[in-house]
Amino acid sequence: MIALVFTVVAIFIALYYAYYFAAANNAQYWKRRGIEGPESKNKFLHFTEDLLNPNYNSCYLLRDWTKKYGKIYGIMEGWRKVLVIADYKLAHEVLVKKFEIFHARKLGALSPDNEKEKGIHVFNASGSRWKRLRTIINPCFSVNSLKLMFNTVDDSCKVMLSLMDKEYEADNAFNIHKYFHELTMDVISRIAMGQKGTKQFNNPNVEVAKAIFQRKGIVWLDDLAHMFPFAGHYFFKSLILMAKLTYFPVKQMLDDITAAVEERKKQRAKGINATKNNELVDFIDLFIDAEAENIKDDAYSKSNVKIEKKMTTEEIVQQCFLFLLAGFDTTANTLAISTWLLAKHPDVQQQLIDEIDDICTTDEITYEQVNELRLCDAVMKEALRLYPIATFVVGRECVEPTKLGNVELEKGVYVMCDVLSMHYDKNVWGENAEEFYPERFFDFSVEQQMSYYPFGGGPRVCVGMRLAYMEQKMALARILKKYKFVQCPETEKELKLTGCFVLNPDSVTIKLEKR
Repeated sequence: MIALVFTVVAIFIALYYAYYFAAANNAQYWKRRGIEGPESKNKFLHFTEDLLNPNYNSCYLLRDWTKKYGKIYGIMEGWRKVLVIADYKLAHEVLVKKFEIFHARKLGALSPDNEKEKGIHVFNASGSRWKRLRTIINPCFSVNSLKLMFNTVDDSCKVMLSLMDKEYEADNAFNIHKYFHELTMDVISRIAMGQKGTKQFNNPNVEVAKAIFQRKGIVWLDDLAHMFPFAGHYFFKSLILMAKLTYFPVKQMLDDITAAVEERKKQRAKGINATKNNELVDFIDLFIDAEAENIKDDAYSKSNVKIEKKMTTEEIVQQCFLFLLAGFDTTANTLAISTWLLAKHPDVQQQLIDEIDDICTTDEITYEQVNELRLCDAVMKEALRLYPIATFVVGRECVEPTKLGNVELEKGVYVMCDVLSMHYDKNVWGENAEEFYPERFFDFSVEQQMSYYPFGGGPRVCVGMRLAYMEQKMALARILKKYKFVQCPETEKELKLTGCFVLNPDSVTIKLEKR
């Protein structure tokens, strides 16, 4: 018995030191290649916990490092080798010119395996599977689809405005961010899931979605997946098992979506089909129309080969899950930040009000009128330049050896773009790069276009970008036709921005002033 114990202990010690020396050797990866970068005191996780710190978004950490190490440097994220770039020409090369080599996103260590999992959404998918899903999804955000969604978006905006009326009547200083969260969840629930009518301030998915973005309950498992990437698939399976045994926000939302999809399929079986009755359809209906079993994706090709426009039931659930999350947080955060900036810059706000009054002359606002709101569009874009909401989407995995600038990259190396540094580069944006100046987007140079990535870039740019802009502009138009955003003693001097994935203002406190 004693011998067995000693044997087990000896094996454990041997494995520990084997892993320790392998990790130490791996940590020198960039130094051996002559590439500078910060050194971490954590020999196993390296900068994993720093990059996923909910109290200091990674975009600020990358900017700090870029100031010290220049526009190209290497870091370690657990076992992962990550090259960070802040040069817009290199970013364009990764996202556009060499897309076939960088078509896979830099995903979290706990992400599902693209080849093994039945259910995967377009954000996590890569290769031909991504191409198939993206081809099916694109029509959901076409101009015709946006026009069909417009009245639903407008109705939710009107409901939000009626709720804000109570804050004005009580002369309250209030956190407008929570209203935008309710609005965006309401809109995406109606157009993606077929929710009947509005459920603002009565939708449990708002709190569930917030919990998901906070990584509640998965930090320790995520750390293990970063330390042992070769076992990532098994850690993901452990996450699924843990979700089944305990309360888990992701599971709760997936269960609700699965139930909605199954209920819709039952309605189809009874002959109730909105797509055949020329009724307004939601994403579930559109995806069910593309449903099929046993789909096999071939190797990825950038050529325009024929794509099988089908998806599995598991994939349908995952697409709906993605759009509920993506349509909720980023849009609400952008609206909140834009509101804060307009309250801080009443001159710009007045110009925007004048534009809205000139174009939206009656209470009925049309899709075409919203598209004409040029300054409103510039305000949103400038807010996203100063506060890029989702910089994590601009990360890629190198799927075959290549050269980027003067750096030879091996297969499996990751590339992260320091979007914040590119958005503040005075050589690109001018000496007023740190100022709120929406008019800069009236004359958008090629260099600026190549340096601007609030929604990602290249073929994998956010598929819902046009819907986000439409919803944001509609919300501002509705509010500013009636009120002005006004600073008050409680208004934040500077925004407190948190979130490990999405840049999230803790609160935006303003008052409304009747026009």
